[in-house]
Amino acid sequence: MENQTYLYKARLQELRDELQLLRQNDTVVLKTDCEIVLRDIEKLNIKLTEMISALKSEIGIEVNSHKTDGRETRNEMDLGIQEIHHRLIVKISDLKTRIESMKIESTRYVICGGGGGGAIGRKRYGQQKVRKEVREDHVTSALEFLVAM
Repeated sequence: MENQTYLYKARLQELRDELQLLRQNDTVVLKTDCEIVLRDIEKLNIKLTEMISALKSEIGIEVNSHKTDGRETRNEMDLGIQEIHHRLIVKISDLKTRIESMKIESTRYVICGGGGGGAIGRKRYGQQKVRKEVREDHVTSALEFLVAM
C-alpha cells in the first residue's frame, strides 16, 4: 500500500508539473497574441489618424473653393448692380435735361410770344402738347430701359 501511495503521489506530482508547464505555455501564447493584437490596434490607430488628417485637408480645400466661388458670384452680382445703377443715372440725367430744356423753351415762348389771348391759348395748347410728349418719352424710356436689362 505504501508503494501505491508513493506511486499515486509521484503520478500526481507529474500531473501538477505538466499542468503548470501547460499553463506557462498558454500564458506565453496569450501574451504573444495580446502583443500582436496591440500592434495591430496601434497600426489601425495610425492609419485612422492619417485618414482623418487627409479628410480634414480635403474638406478644407472644398470649403475654400466654395468660399472663392461665392466671392466670385457676389462680385459678378455687384458689377451687374453697378452697371444698372450707372444706366439709371444716365437715363435720369437725360430726363432731367429734357425737362429743363422744355422749361426753358416754355419760358422763351412765354417771353417772346407777347401778350394776347391767342398767344395764351397757343401757350396752353403747346404746354399740353409738351406734357403729353414728356409723358410719352418717360414711358418709352422706361420701356427701353426694361427691355435693355
